[in-house]
Amino acid sequence: MTKIKFGTDGWRGVVNEHFTLDNVRVVAQAIADYINSVSLPKKELAVGYDSRNLSQESATAVSEVLAGNGIKVMLGKGIVSTPTLVYAIKHNSLGGGVMVTASHNPPRFNGIKFKPYYAGSADEGITKAIEGFLWKEQPKPMPVEEARQKGMVRVEDLWTAYEENLKSYVDLRILKESRFKVIVDPMHGCQGRLLERVLSETSCEVKTIHADPDAAFSGLSPEPIPPHTAELQKTVIEEGADVGLAADADGDRVGAVDSKGQFVTPHQIIAMLLFHFYNNRRAKGIVVKTITTSTLIEKIAQSLNLPLRETPVGFKHICQIMREEDVLIGGEESGGISYKDYFPERDGALSALLLLEFMATEGKRLEEIMAQIDAKYGSFRYDRRDIAYPQEKKAKLFDSLKTNPPERLAEKKVVDVKTFDGVKLILENDDWLMLRASGTEPILRIYAEAKSFDDVDRLLSIGNYIAQQIE
Repeated sequence: MTKIKFGTDGWRGVVNEHFTLDNVRVVAQAIADYINSVSLPKKELAVGYDSRNLSQESATAVSEVLAGNGIKVMLGKGIVSTPTLVYAIKHNSLGGGVMVTASHNPPRFNGIKFKPYYAGSADEGITKAIEGFLWKEQPKPMPVEEARQKGMVRVEDLWTAYEENLKSYVDLRILKESRFKVIVDPMHGCQGRLLERVLSETSCEVKTIHADPDAAFSGLSPEPIPPHTAELQKTVIEEGADVGLAADADGDRVGAVDSKGQFVTPHQIIAMLLFHFYNNRRAKGIVVKTITTSTLIEKIAQSLNLPLRETPVGFKHICQIMREEDVLIGGEESGGISYKDYFPERDGALSALLLLEFMATEGKRLEEIMAQIDAKYGSFRYDRRDIAYPQEKKAKLFDSLKTNPPERLAEKKVVDVKTFDGVKLILENDDWLMLRASGTEPILRIYAEAKSFDDVDRLLSIGNYIAQQIE
């Protein structure tokens, strides 16, 4: 029996090893059992899939099992992005959705995300409940053609309604005369030429690279961060573009490159869009960030007199607050961001369009805007290292750090220790070092933020040294 575990955002495994059609059917049966165990106004789920190996076949297998358990299915016509699927849940008041994707993971992986009726990330209570149904019942599939004839599965275009929703949220009027030259990189994933279509009504000149679906993602991990953004950065410079915009494989994360070809971090994107919503859209609300997201966001929220919440890693925690309180913006260091009066889930295309809206409103490029922010709040530089780390040493490491944290790091005093997700050591000058274990792999993640990249590298090296001292 293969062990199946839901991580921070679904179940993932290596294709044809852990991620197999047999295991997909097991997960689909558990989701069906969960859906049939709860009270929902509409027991119909959306099902979508990305460009990875075994994705389309898996979406069919999921649909067959759901239909075999009396649950109607709205199956996306062709490849869709995760935000497109999530909007279909909201727009059609469905009981939830299943997305076949491994998000930003390397090409050898695939996976399944379950999105509940509230059109957001599944909380731990839901994923634990689904895990509790695994292997309880044998999958009961209904062949897809039979399911379609019986009205249990219907294939729908999910893109059109989603694109209209994007156009209604973003102020395209201000982009009509902007004449931006934009390079887009969907990294061979779900987003494809979406931004070209949305911006066709404006004066923006849009060129898309890596537009066609490719299960191998040109051999790269489809994550919109360096070094995977190297070709986007190069193309922006060669084309003399104003900005480069990227998305991960399933389209829920954003990446950006300024006109000089410099990578713009998700922390900086959150900071800029926070200013945009407050100053230009005249909107207020709570600012939510994960513990690994830049201190810069805290500084800006404080200066704007906006309340701030800090959560563990995982957008499900941000989603929970967005469902309960009036949130202006919620973001994580990986580039997942959502906004006031939107569904409580990440959307890379929306974030990209809002960046263009901000540039047009300010009449400035991203590097100019960030220079102003740096001048006011100081420089915040960030990086992360993942190191192989035995599972059996993780508990010892975190017990040691929690009970006996260092008093000083890099010749600076440790003034605060946060332990609600790993251990974060905050220094007297707002620099910080954080160690956090992967929940599904023998990996230790080491994060650091400081005033310069040299100081960041130094802190990361200290973090690695601390980890290696554990016997």
